[in-house]
Amino acid sequence: MPSRPADPRQGTLFEGFYPIPRGSAGGPGSLELGGQLAATLSDAIKSAPASRAAIADRMSELTASRISVHMLDSWTSQAHHKHRFPASYLPASEVATESRSVLSLLADSRGALVLYGAEAIDAQLGQIRRARRELYQREQLLLTMGSRP
Repeated sequence: MPSRPADPRQGTLFEGFYPIPRGSAGGPGSLELGGQLAATLSDAIKSAPASRAAIADRMSELTASRISVHMLDSWTSQAHHKHRFPASYLPASEVATESRSVLSLLADSRGALVLYGAEAIDAQLGQIRRARRELYQREQLLLTMGSRP
């Protein structure tokens, strides 16, 4: 059964559940996220239940690398453009700050959505159920076509 074009006035099934990011239009500089990344990491650190020192210690433990409060300060400073936050430290920063905001910023910039644990399972179940409905509709169409003279 051919699908109809989507009506832009009509909402989607997922509205109100998972916000679907639009991603970058791809223009020059549209994916320069240095300032946003520093600000988002800074907010995650400020909102964390642990101190900056405890965050640095936990990240050091998780990465088996020495990470200092000074390094955190450099990565989150708008003035230190040459001090970039290493992507390899992202998982440790999420654990240490108890925040998902930095990874979400990166995913949003590409129009992606990050789901964790049960959220990911729910999304996969939704895909399976949608595929099952579509297969059922195709089956019904074929059965209808097969009974014609």
